[in-house]
Amino acid sequence: MKLGDTITMPFIHANRNDSSSSSQKSAIKAQNSIYQDFNRRRNAVRIDRYFILLKSARIKKAISALALVLVITIFAIYIILTRQTFISFANNLKDTMLFSSAEQILSSLWFLIDEPSFFTSFLANFIKDSDIPLPSKETAFDYATILTNSFRASSANIYWWKFGLPSGSLIALFSEETTNYIKWYYAETTPDKLGTLYAYDTDESFQNLSYPFLPGDPEGPYNSTDRYWYEYALSTTHTTWTSLYFSTGFTEPVFSSVASVVSDLTNEVQFVVSLDLRLEYVQQYLKNMLPERESRLAITSSDGFVVAVAGIDEQIDDISTEGIITKTIDQLEDPIWQCVTKHPKFKSIENYTVECEFPTGSDSVDTSSYRIIRSTVVFSERTNWTIHIVLKADEVVQTGLSIYNNQFIISSLICFVVWIVISIIVFILKRYLRAEQTKLLLSKTKKKINHHVKQIGVLQCFTILRNILAAHENNENISNEMNLAVADILSEPENILFNKYEFARSFGNAQVRKKILNIFGIKIDSDEFNSENPNHAEKDEDHSFINPIVFDDEYNLINNFKSNDIFNDKNIEKLNNKNDKNNKNDKNNKNDKNNRNEKGFERERLNDDRSYFIHTNQVNFVEHKAIINMDYNEIINHTLRIGKLMNEAHSVFEENEFERIILEELNKIPQNLFKYCGDSIDLLNLLCTFRVNLMLSDKDMILAMYLALISFHVSMSDRMNDNLLPIRKYFLINIDRIFDVSSDLLERLKPYSIDSTRFKNIEYYVELLVETTPISKHIEIYDRCKLFIPSIFQDQQLKFESIDLIRFTYNVSSVSLLVGSNEFINSNHEALLSNYRGKRDIEGFKNCMKNVYLSKMHATIKQIFGSKFSRSIISVK
Repeated sequence: MKLGDTITMPFIHANRNDSSSSSQKSAIKAQNSIYQDFNRRRNAVRIDRYFILLKSARIKKAISALALVLVITIFAIYIILTRQTFISFANNLKDTMLFSSAEQILSSLWFLIDEPSFFTSFLANFIKDSDIPLPSKETAFDYATILTNSFRASSANIYWWKFGLPSGSLIALFSEETTNYIKWYYAETTPDKLGTLYAYDTDESFQNLSYPFLPGDPEGPYNSTDRYWYEYALSTTHTTWTSLYFSTGFTEPVFSSVASVVSDLTNEVQFVVSLDLRLEYVQQYLKNMLPERESRLAITSSDGFVVAVAGIDEQIDDISTEGIITKTIDQLEDPIWQCVTKHPKFKSIENYTVECEFPTGSDSVDTSSYRIIRSTVVFSERTNWTIHIVLKADEVVQTGLSIYNNQFIISSLICFVVWIVISIIVFILKRYLRAEQTKLLLSKTKKKINHHVKQIGVLQCFTILRNILAAHENNENISNEMNLAVADILSEPENILFNKYEFARSFGNAQVRKKILNIFGIKIDSDEFNSENPNHAEKDEDHSFINPIVFDDEYNLINNFKSNDIFNDKNIEKLNNKNDKNNKNDKNNKNDKNNRNEKGFERERLNDDRSYFIHTNQVNFVEHKAIINMDYNEIINHTLRIGKLMNEAHSVFEENEFERIILEELNKIPQNLFKYCGDSIDLLNLLCTFRVNLMLSDKDMILAMYLALISFHVSMSDRMNDNLLPIRKYFLINIDRIFDVSSDLLERLKPYSIDSTRFKNIEYYVELLVETTPISKHIEIYDRCKLFIPSIFQDQQLKFESIDLIRFTYNVSSVSLLVGSNEFINSNHEALLSNYRGKRDIEGFKNCMKNVYLSKMHATIKQIFGSKFSRSIISVK
């Protein structure tokens, strides 16, 4: 649609009642004005856009409908192809199963026939080629034993085992197809005299010692040369099968596998070997091989008559004469055989499949599918057998014909309905999200923020205090409250975890407290804030001795704090006395930990004595890093020697007992992990030698750090467990274990303490150190040290800050495997994390460790011990 030619009617017309030319000119002028030209074009664009959108919507709908039809078509094609593939696979699997069953039947029948042939050939060739004497009356016992051993090595299918001699004599074994019953037979016949066939029962060892010299049970006259099997063996020069015949003296038809042995020198017959197989046994064997009731098995001879049959309803006696079946296979009155033999491929000895219909009454027909598999067994040049196997193919469940059943259709419909429901839900969610996005974009109102989100910690706390003082620098009450809060934090080093509710309740000034509550988002009527809220409004204490504090830098605030009167001993004593008074007035606030806190800072200070350190005048970083590469005995002796010298410095425990108990505790650490314990103890000795010894207010703190470190490494004895998370291989998460270990160690040392007061000091310090073992408390300890122990305090004896210093020293020593060069740290990572599977998680853990934890620890080491010390200990490889 063109923009200019679409709108031809004017939007402003001339007045029809006014025939003056001015009215018409005015209408034409208005119609041709710039505004009307713009208006025409704008409306034309709108119309064009409307039809474009309409056409686009129709195209989208057509595409959607086409897509739906295409999806349904593809789904139908997929179902059809899946069915065809399934049918093909099922049919192939069915043929494989049927042929496998047929092969199993054929192999069993082949074995039934091959076994007599094998033993016949073996006995004939073995006796001919060996040096043993030929069969005679003198060797009859030996040959009967040979037949017995051969029979017992067979599968007991053979009925008669016979040696026929040219004189007419016989050496034989009779079995009745069972290994538990054997009879020996012997007939001594000469060309001039017909002998008698004697039977000999065998004993438990299947022998008869009277055989053949004493007469056995007579069976009648016998001459082997007159027998059919003997004559048939002489007609050929190799092992062969006879035709079906009746053995003289027995009423059962048999087959015989025969072989004649002829002398190579005289060309005379030496003896004949004959092994008989009963026809009835073959028929019964075939019945046992029948796979199921609807299948059929049959064996036919080369002349077409049935040798054996299985699966028919008729009895053998009904279709046989004296045990021999006198019918061909197509003469059997069995509907399955009649259907199978009518197929044109039956006479060509081929494998085929046939559909047979059987009437079931009431004008209905039952159709079944049968698979016919056949094989020929060559007996001799004149005789062979054909094995017919008829297997019912319908017995193989699921041939692909019933794939479209109710279960399949219902499950397919459920999947289709679920797909439609999910598509509708996705469409609704998209519309909803688009509407919400549009609403947010068009919204001009901003959400009102009632509070700020602030990080919590010592540094953040002092930053907030500085901002409050900056806003109220002329308010003396606020200054006093701030100074009192700083004094409380500094004078209670045991309470290292900042609590925003306790912090807010510590302010007596209502305006300051309200501001703090607003900063931390605490509601003044909340249960958390009012649960232990003291009445600050009634407080009227004298804080005139506290001078205003000036905050210059959040990391070096203590520079100004130190020069303030709040840190004078008198003011601190005054503050402590005031707290004692409040504690006496409120008995419910008493607890053992606060009492120990008050006593902890009034202990007797010992003279500075560094004689127990191994390195007294210098700090040897190279020797320190060599500790981890020593053998086990060297490291344990070095660790024990450090503790022994620490104890000897002030005689806290009896020397021999102390050494014995510490050695017992060190032996609890696995040998493959003891290098980390030795490295930690040596790093503790290194830090104390360099600076910590000069800064501590109580020298018992050093021995307490030694005992706490040993307890830590005993508690970390399972750090090589591959099931642990990476962080648990470096840090202790749960302090229950180390509390138990440290308590047990102190309990064992207590009887051997020389000074009970000193022992209580050490016990108190060990408990403080153990409480800070979990990694969750390390960062705040580092922040407190950065805040309360600036560089200007180096080599100066501390007071309250000693607790923070020993905590820092203890924590750094406990992770000494992370204090060193990158090569040293990476080697320890490799040792601890080599078997951990989550390689990606390990890299993230290492990066977090390096960028967060180690960076803060190195910054604190640098502030307390100096840049030179920090560079030296980190650069040593």
